[in-house]
Amino acid sequence: MTRKASGWRCDMNIAENNPLSSLPTLLLSGVFELMPVATEARFNLRARHSSVAEISRTIGINLPARMGDVVATQGKRAICVGPDEWLLSCEFENSSDLMTAVGELSRSTALSLVEITDRDCGLRVVGPKAAYALKAACPYDVEAMPQNTATRTLFDQADVLVVREGENSYRLQMLRSWSTHVGTLMAIIGREIAADL
Repeated sequence: MTRKASGWRCDMNIAENNPLSSLPTLLLSGVFELMPVATEARFNLRARHSSVAEISRTIGINLPARMGDVVATQGKRAICVGPDEWLLSCEFENSSDLMTAVGELSRSTALSLVEITDRDCGLRVVGPKAAYALKAACPYDVEAMPQNTATRTLFDQADVLVVREGENSYRLQMLRSWSTHVGTLMAIIGREIAADL
């Protein structure tokens, strides 16, 4: 994140150095499609619940109140991951406006906004066997998750955030240091399912 005369902005050059960008889209017929999540600006927000309504108005998206709930609108996403913690994401062209607005609000409201764009990477798993494949290395029953919810859990030994985006669509967000391991393991699991092993 860098400061310009017009305000704050994410450094897209850093964010584009994504270890998953070299991972080809993997399409396994009847199993799932595995693809990297497009690069986006990501933030960790901490704030008191008494400030949620004001922050929501400021950033243009309603912060969900219940842990695990996901709200997405107009290219922005907010995930409640703790009693006073949210993960925010938006398109890069909107990141400067979001950071500038929150920066102004922080003059009168106690909050913390940390850019984590270069910390995390994401994979999308879509297909009829997506949940089955994830459960091969994840102790949490992702198939029981309602749509538009998220949970922190483990995938093999990696800490991940699993978001259920649709009936057969999941998103994995993890530290970039774990991304190659998670992506490779998902590909192996998919091929074994396709081979009926």
